Amino acid sequence: MLADKQLRALRPSEKVDKVADQQGLYVTVLRTGNISFRYDYKLNGRREKLVIGQYDRSLGARNPREGDSLEFGMSLLLAEARFLLTQAKRAIKQGDSPPRAKAEKRIEANEGMTFGSWAEKYFAEAQLAESTRAMRKAIFDCNLAAEFGRLKLEEITPSRLMARCEKIKERGAPAPAVQSCDIVLQIFRYVQARGREDR
Repeated sequence: MLADKQLRALRPSEKVDKVADQQGLYVTVLRTGNISFRYDYKLNGRREKLVIGQYDRSLGARNPREGDSLEFGMSLLLAEARFLLTQAKRAIKQGDSPPRAKAEKRIEANEGMTFGSWAEKYFAEAQLAESTRAMRKAIFDCNLAAEFGRLKLEEITPSRLMARCEKIKERGAPAPAVQSCDIVLQIFRYVQARGREDR
C-alpha cells in the first residue's frame, strides 16, 4: 500500500514504471515525471483502463467525502484517487464504463458551448505566433463576435457566414471579410480536432 511520502519520492526512469497501491489501484511514473493513478478492469468481457487522474505533489491534505466535486482526470491526492476508485468500482458493478461516461460528459459540455466560447478556447490554446493571434482576435472581435458569439456551432451555416462576409465587404473591407471567413474555418477545425464533427 502506497503513502504520499512514497509517491513524492518516485522519479522517472527510462521505461514507464508501475507501482501498485491497493484494490487494483496503481500509479504509473511517466518519463515526464508525472504520476498517473490508474485502474484496469474487465467490462462485458473486454479489458478497459481507467486513468483516474494525476498525482498532485502539493502537501495540503484534503479529505474526500461523498458528494465532493472530484472528477476523473483532475490533479489528485492519494486519498482522492482511492475515493474515485471506489466510485468507479460502483459504476463498473452496474455495467457502466467510467472512461466512456467521462468522454460523454465532456462531449455534452462541448455541445453546450457557443461559437464565442469555442473562439475563446481557440485564441487561448491554438499554436499561433502572438502577432497572428492578436490580429485574428481583433478581426473576430470587430467582425464576428456580435453576430456569431452567442450562436451554437450548428447555427453557423455556410449561407449565414457568406451573408456576414458580404456585410463586411459592403463596409469597404474586403480583406477582413476573407480573414473572417478563414477564422471561422480555423475555429471549426480546432473544434473538430476535439471530437466534434460539425460541418
